[in-house]
Amino acid sequence: MVDSLNVTQRVSEAFSKGTLELPCNPLPVPDAVPGSLVTDILAAASILVVILLLNKIINVFPALIACAMRWKESINLEERVKQSRDRTLIAFSMIVPFSLVVVQFSLYSPRFMSGLNPDLRIAAFIGIFIIYLVLKTLCAFASHPKKGPAKTYRSACMSFATFFILLVFALLIAGGFAGFLEMDNALAKSTMLWISSIFYFIYLVRLLQIFASSYSFFTAFLYLCTVELIPTGLFISTACVF
Repeated sequence: MVDSLNVTQRVSEAFSKGTLELPCNPLPVPDAVPGSLVTDILAAASILVVILLLNKIINVFPALIACAMRWKESINLEERVKQSRDRTLIAFSMIVPFSLVVVQFSLYSPRFMSGLNPDLRIAAFIGIFIIYLVLKTLCAFASHPKKGPAKTYRSACMSFATFFILLVFALLIAGGFAGFLEMDNALAKSTMLWISSIFYFIYLVRLLQIFASSYSFFTAFLYLCTVELIPTGLFISTACVF
């Protein structure tokens, strides 16, 4: 027969060196990171709009590339009414994708936006960018020359839409590569800022050439300052001052 007392003694000895203590309450489960519903909706809507406008984008894109290469192409584009209208429509549709990229990579990050959640930052930037576009329009309208070809002045003012579309596509491609290569956020931001600077420099050169084709160089420079440098300077200063 097996002595049950001896067996019990051996089991108790197995636990004699310590006590297993279990917590009464389960360990807390960390809260899930809240999803950005508005951002997802805007991203999905942007993709849908691009798909709907894909045919127009394909038809207009060669003309946009030509405008970046030669300043006369901007005047030729304005003479082609349908392409000009399609270009303007595409430019408006690029505002939301542009805002998503800017906020995602903190390309525009004033202090007053640092405490906002991503959805509010996107809304704030869209509002600021629309104000910037309205200011540019008002400056262009106020400085419209009484003399000189209206076609040239319109081509110069509308060339912003052309380069804006090209910039947005370049930033989207750069953002895709940054995500695919798991690039550091600081490096991705620096790369996108350099891309934006290069596009903006080319845009200013083409804008000055368009103005100078019908006006004196000094007058062209004054128009450049009024139509572009003043509104853009105010836009950039908001990121530095506020």
